[in-house]
Amino acid sequence: MTMDITFTDYYRLTKPTVEQVDEWKDYLGSSTAFGNKGLRIIMEATHAGLLNLNDRLYIPSRMAEGVSTFRTGEKPTKIIKHHDLHSDPVGVIRGARFVPTVPDELEDNPDVQNLMSSSAPIKTQLKSIRNLWRAGVFHQDGWRGLGYIQLIGDVYDTTTIDQVNNGLFDAVSTNFQSPGATHCLICAQNWATDGFCEHDWGEMYTEEDDDEDGFKFPAIAIPGVHQYLETSFTAFEADKLATVEVVDRTNTDNNKTIFLPDNFNWEGNLADSTEPIYEFRDFEEDKMANPVKGKNTLSDAEQKVFDVIKKLRSDTKDAILNDFAKKISAMYDKNNHLPYQTDAELDDETAILYTLEDLETADQTIDDAKIEEIENLYQEEFQKMSEEDLLTDEQLEDAKLSTKKRKSLPKTVFCGPNRSFPISDCAHAIAAKRLIGRYQGPGNKADILAGINRRATALGCSNSNDNVDPKPSIEVAKLVPGTKDSLKDIKDNDLQSLHLAIEVELVKRGKKMAYECKECALSDDKLKLAVEELAGVQSIVHEHEDTLIILRNELARTQVEYVDLVDQQVELSASVFADKLEKFAQIGVLSGKYDNLDNAREVIRTEDMEKVEASCADFDWKAAAEKLNDGMSNTPNSTVDDPTINTDSDNTQLPTDLSGPAEEAAENIRELIADGKTRNAKHIYATMKKLKLFPDEMTFESFSAVTIEKPADN
Repeated sequence: MTMDITFTDYYRLTKPTVEQVDEWKDYLGSSTAFGNKGLRIIMEATHAGLLNLNDRLYIPSRMAEGVSTFRTGEKPTKIIKHHDLHSDPVGVIRGARFVPTVPDELEDNPDVQNLMSSSAPIKTQLKSIRNLWRAGVFHQDGWRGLGYIQLIGDVYDTTTIDQVNNGLFDAVSTNFQSPGATHCLICAQNWATDGFCEHDWGEMYTEEDDDEDGFKFPAIAIPGVHQYLETSFTAFEADKLATVEVVDRTNTDNNKTIFLPDNFNWEGNLADSTEPIYEFRDFEEDKMANPVKGKNTLSDAEQKVFDVIKKLRSDTKDAILNDFAKKISAMYDKNNHLPYQTDAELDDETAILYTLEDLETADQTIDDAKIEEIENLYQEEFQKMSEEDLLTDEQLEDAKLSTKKRKSLPKTVFCGPNRSFPISDCAHAIAAKRLIGRYQGPGNKADILAGINRRATALGCSNSNDNVDPKPSIEVAKLVPGTKDSLKDIKDNDLQSLHLAIEVELVKRGKKMAYECKECALSDDKLKLAVEELAGVQSIVHEHEDTLIILRNELARTQVEYVDLVDQQVELSASVFADKLEKFAQIGVLSGKYDNLDNAREVIRTEDMEKVEASCADFDWKAAAEKLNDGMSNTPNSTVDDPTINTDSDNTQLPTDLSGPAEEAAENIRELIADGKTRNAKHIYATMKKLKLFPDEMTFESFSAVTIEKPADN
C-alpha cells in the first residue's frame, strides 16, 4: 500500500521594529481599528539544504517545485491555528516563492548544482547530500542553506492579530506531504512505496556502497515531493516540535492550483531581508496590492545588466532574469569588464549577451553533433568569403578540413572546448570571427573569441576581413641604411642587430612571445613516446582480457566448490556432534550421573562439549562391559567383596576361604549340576575363575562329588 508522509515544520516570526509600528500606529491602536483591513506578514519559511533541529533536510529544487502548491489566487491556501483543520481560518496566503541562497564560492560545486537542478534524479541528489555532508558544508558556522520559501500572508481575525502583536503566537508551522516519494538518506529506499528499510530513524550508519573510510550519516527522511497543505500559527519555539507522521493516503483538496501572477511585485525589503521579518500594511481585503514598496532589489550595476538581457529575453520571467543579472554583474573586474571581454574585443552589450548564453548552456557539452554543426558554419563562411573574393579557389580548397586532418592537428590549434573551433590558418580565423555570433551552443563565446584573436595574431593574420594572406612582402635590405640589395652583403654585426631589433619590435607588437619555448620539441618527443607506450600497454591489456575472463570463470567455479565443501563440513560437524552427544549421554547414564538417556541428552546439549568430553576421557568402556557381562551386576561401577575376608564354615567340600559371593556362586553351580544343567554351571564356574573369585586348586570336577537334596514336593 502506498503511503503519504506528512512533514511539519516550524519557523519563527520576528517582531516588527519600532519604526514600522509607528508607521502604521493608526491601525494598531485596537483590534477594531482594522475593519476590513488586516495584518500582512512576510515569512522566511522552511529552508532547503539546511539540517533543521528535527534532523530533516530538504532538496532545494524539489522545494522550489512545491511552491506552486501554495494557492494564492481565488481560493488561496488558508492560515489556521494549531493545525486544527476543523477551525475557522484566520487568514490566507497571498504570495509564495522560492529564494535561492547559494553562496558564491559554491556556485560551481557539482553537488550543489545537482541539488539545484529540477531534472536531477532523486538518487543522484541523495548522493550529493552525502558528499556535502561529508565535506562539512551543512555544519559550517553561519550556514543558511541553499534556499527557502518566502510567504506573504494576510491575517483578518482580530483576535489572532492581537495575539500576534502581544507575542502569544511567535511561530508559524507548515504542513506538507510527499506523496509516493520519501527516501532514506542512507539506502535511498522509497518508504512511501516500498515500506520502511532496515535503518532506524536518527541512527548513524556507514554508507553501504562506496564509503571505505567508514564515514557515518544519519538515517533521515528526504522528501522527493513537496505538496503543502496549510499554514498554522503556533505558540511554540521554532523548529523544536516538528514531527513526521505516517498517514493513509487522502485527497480532500480538489481545488485548482492558482500560481502567483507574473506581475506580482517582489521588490523591496522582501528580497533584501536576511532574517525572518513580519510587516504591517494597510490594504483593502478585496484588492491585491503590492506586498512591499521600497528600493529596487537590484543595484545600479545589476539593473544595467538586467535592462540589456531584458531586451534579449523579453519573453522570460523577470525573476529568472534578476538571477542572471546578479550573476553577470558579479563577474565584472575592477576595470568594469566581463571575463575575456578585452581579449575578445567585445562591446558591453555583446559581452553581456555571450555571458548570458554561457550561463544558459552551462550544463551542456560540445558533442559530435555540435562539432559537425560548427564545421558546417565554417563551410558556409568559406563559401561567402569565396563569393566576396576574400578567398581564392585554392585557398578555399585548402581551408576544408577532413576528419583525418582535423584529428592530426595539435591541441593548441583549437580555441573551443572538446577540440572545437580550429584555427589552422588565417582563413579559419576570419571565418570563426564571422560565424561566432550565429553559433548557438555550449562554451563561453567570449573566451572562444579571445582565443581566436590570439591565434590569429600568432599566425600574423590581419584584423581585417579583406586580407587573408598572412605573408606580406618585406624588403629587408631597406631596413638597414647603406646596405646593398642582397642580404649576403650585410655584415654579420649589422644582420644580428637587425634580427634583434625585429625580434624586440615583434614582441612589443604582440606578434611574438618574449621567450620562445625551447622545450617544445623535446615535449613533443616525450608526448609521442608516451602515446606509443600507452598503445603498447593497451595492447597488453587486450591480450590479458581473455585470461582475466577465464580466471574469473575459474574463480566462480572454485567458489561453488568451496560452498559445497562448506556445506559438507557443516553436515559432518552436525553428525559428529550428534555422535558425541549420544556417546557422552550413555557414559553419563552408565556412570550414574543421569537417570536416563533423554535427561542426559538435554543437559549435555546446552553445555560446553569440550568440557564434557574432558570429564568422560577416563571412562573405561572395556571394564564397564566386563562388569555388565559378569552375571553379578547391572551397573559398570559396582564393586565385589574381597573373597579373602569372608568365609563360609558350613561348606566342607570347598575351601574355607571363599567369599560370600563365591560361596553363593558355588551353591548355584551345585544346584545346576543336580538339575542336570551342566552347561549353565560351567558358565558360572568359568566366570568366577575369570574374576579370580575361585582359587586355582578349585576344579569343576570337585563340584560333581557334592550332592544337594532338593526339597520334597508337598
